[in-house]
Amino acid sequence: NDPAVPNLSFHMLIADPSRAFTNQKYGGSYNKNFVTIDEFQKILEQLYEKGYVLVEMEHCIAETVTGDTITYSAKPVLLPDGKKPVMITQTMVNYYNYMIDGNDDGVPDKDGAGFASKLVVDDLTGKIQAEMVTASGETVRGDYDLVPILEKFIEAHPDFSYKGARAILAVTGDEGIFGYRTNSGTKNSKGEDYYNQQVEGAKKIVNALRDKGYEIACYTYGNIDYGKKSASEIQADIANWKMEV
Repeated sequence: NDPAVPNLSFHMLIADPSRAFTNQKYGGSYNKNFVTIDEFQKILEQLYEKGYVLVEMEHCIAETVTGDTITYSAKPVLLPDGKKPVMITQTMVNYYNYMIDGNDDGVPDKDGAGFASKLVVDDLTGKIQAEMVTASGETVRGDYDLVPILEKFIEAHPDFSYKGARAILAVTGDEGIFGYRTNSGTKNSKGEDYYNQQVEGAKKIVNALRDKGYEIACYTYGNIDYGKKSASEIQADIANWKMEV
C-alpha cells in the first residue's frame, strides 16, 4: 500500500578501480559519483536479503486515455508478505570515449579509465555481455557492467524479478548508444559504411535488451540539464534524440 517505490540509479560500473581512481582528470569524480562492480554486487545481495523485489514502471503506474488526454495514477503491486518493490536505473549507458580511450583516437585502449566499452550479444549463448580493454591491452568480454551482472543475479535468484522486471537503461545520443557510435558526427567523420555497421550493432543489442525486459529511456541527447535550458533548446535536444536514438 506504500505508493513510494525507491529507484536506485547508477552510472556505468567501475570494472577496474585501480585505473578509475588514479585517472588524472576524472579520478575524483569517479570516486564520488560511480560504484564499482564489487559494490554493485553487494548492493544486489543486500536488496535481496532485505526482501526487495525488482519492478518496472508499468507495474506501478496506470495509464488512462480519455480523448486527447492521458492521465496517470499509482496502481498496486501485489507482492508476497515481507517483500518490497524497488526499481533500478542505469544512466548514460553510452560508454563515452573519454572514459575508455586514453589517446583519443576513437578506439578503446588500455589507457582508458577502467570501464567497459560496449554491450554485446554472445553469438553462441545469446547472453548479453560487456566488452572492455584490460590494463594489459587485451579485449575481453564478461560481467563488466550492470546488465550482465544483473542477469546473472536474476538467474540465480529468479524471485528477485517481479513478472520478469529488469532495469531502466537511460541513454544520451551525442556519442551513440551502448558503445555504438550511431550519432550523426560519426557518419560525417568515418563514413557511411562504418556508421551503418555501428547502427546494425546497436540494433542487435537493443533487440536483445528488449527481449530480456529492459526498458530504454531518454537521458537527453546531449547530457544537458533541462532545468537550465529554454523550451526551444529542450525541444531541439529531444528532436535530436528521437532522430538519432
